[in-house]
Amino acid sequence: MASRGVRPQPRGKPSGLPFHARFTDVAAHAGLRAPVIYGPPDRMDYILESMGCGVAFLDYDNDGWLDIFLLSGTRREGPVEGASNRLYKNNRDGTFTDATAKAGLVRQGWACGVTVGDCNNDGFDDLFITAWPQNILYRNNGDGTFTDVTQPACCIPASVGAVVALGWTTTATAAWICSSRTTWFSTSIRSQLREKIPTVISKACP
Repeated sequence: MASRGVRPQPRGKPSGLPFHARFTDVAAHAGLRAPVIYGPPDRMDYILESMGCGVAFLDYDNDGWLDIFLLSGTRREGPVEGASNRLYKNNRDGTFTDATAKAGLVRQGWACGVTVGDCNNDGFDDLFITAWPQNILYRNNGDGTFTDVTQPACCIPASVGAVVALGWTTTATAAWICSSRTTWFSTSIRSQLREKIPTVISKACP
């Protein structure tokens, strides 16, 4: 993250190695048409607006095909109509169907990153979203829907402002880890924008 007065460094010299790969944008054809909103379209006035957001590939319905969970944001001026995190179900033919509403994942806010893990060992992938001002934990119900268990989950300490809506920090990244060498996942959460909030490891509950 640099100040506005810093100029970009010049591009480095090319390696000279051939690059034979070619990519084609097939998002619209695949059904990924909803725009990602993250602050004003023509400027960034605050660090928060420059964070951007992430994406996760997961098989949320255990059908053997990877689905897509794509984060989105909002604007400081107020909610943006239609803006939401999006869950796209894999149709197994190169296309995806928007299953956000059916899955109970419609939400607009400042989402940053997402990590996937089975936090309750039921065989279905759950979602942990890092966001401002509150991180979110979604439990996969195993029937194509998710439940927001952020507040009641004992794997999220209420004393940490980055996790529950008590603080002012922005959390950028998180990861599921097996900190106790058992079959139960924990979350490692990395915060920024507030100096005195360290990396937090929250133990998951059987």
